[in-house]
Amino acid sequence: RAFGMSIAWLCVLSYAVMRMAEGIVTCWNISKTTAGITLLAWGGQLPDALAAVSLAKFGKPDEAITQAIASQVINVTFGLGLPLLVCNIVKGKPMATENRTAILLLAMAVLTSIALYLASIAPADVKSCWRWSSEKEPLAGTITKMRAFMLVLGFVVVYSVSIAFAEETNFVAAVNWANN
Repeated sequence: RAFGMSIAWLCVLSYAVMRMAEGIVTCWNISKTTAGITLLAWGGQLPDALAAVSLAKFGKPDEAITQAIASQVINVTFGLGLPLLVCNIVKGKPMATENRTAILLLAMAVLTSIALYLASIAPADVKSCWRWSSEKEPLAGTITKMRAFMLVLGFVVVYSVSIAFAEETNFVAAVNWANN
């Protein structure tokens, strides 16, 4: 019963947040894509980020990394797949995105983020990738301050570029609409 109530509250609050984001889009004159990248994404990921930080503080880097990645896998596969499936079943036809360029650019941002993550956990000694070791985890990487900083810097760059492209595609769409 408690689980059902928490899901119901999440649905109600998520709807309220989406309506508020729509209001902000109108007031600030930003694109829906930018609102999704910023307002909704931050609101959805803040609890996950706090959980990962908490795990890392307690000396559990593997759990922090797993939590951060697993939450994204669930978001993309279940959190995106299920609503799209339900919508397709209800409407009886497939859905098409309105801003394909922005969606493609966001997918590229996700791939870039994954590449940065993989680089941050790569073993310090590349030779260890190619030789057999009796260690429990021969390919264990060490996330140094520099690697963590580069990961955060990569996030800032990828995020900023994503927002710039989202607003650029919004601007181009508005100009094309005005010309027609």
